[in-house]
Amino acid sequence: MRILPEALKTLLKGPYTEKYPKAPSPPAPGYRGRVRIDPEKCVACGTCARVCPTGAIVLVSEGDEIRVEVLYGKCTLCGECIESCPYEAMSMVEEFEHFSSDPQARVSEVSLKLKRCRLCGGPIASSKLMDEIVAKLEEEGLKEAVALLDLCPACREKLLANIFSQGLAPKKPSIK
Repeated sequence: MRILPEALKTLLKGPYTEKYPKAPSPPAPGYRGRVRIDPEKCVACGTCARVCPTGAIVLVSEGDEIRVEVLYGKCTLCGECIESCPYEAMSMVEEFEHFSSDPQARVSEVSLKLKRCRLCGGPIASSKLMDEIVAKLEEEGLKEAVALLDLCPACREKLLANIFSQGLAPKKPSIK
């Protein structure tokens, strides 16, 4: 018998639910929404891609540019990328209408100019990151190391191995 007064009260008052999607519904405090990359701060260092447990962040090099892409079909909104970004270029927005069932769906991406190896033409890193590394090396007084930065790791290794092998090889005795 107690149900009847409660049912009448509910019928007269209306439902307790939100009027979403007709009226906007604010996210709950602390909601972790989609990942956003700030193109002004991002240098495409790849730290976010290395720490992402699901592989939702990828670096793609095509032509003369490198792109950082967030694949929202794979993203679990864990926030590891945000915590590990040394440039504080990543954040989470409080939007919840962004998901896709397609694992390759991209919503956030940043494109930067790519620096290529002067010997083999392979990708090295973004020009923005390389400029920052050069500035830090010069600041530390290591200008000699700057000359090796226009080589990819494989070419740099070959060059240094060649230099060391020539300098460290035992000299042949000369016949007089």
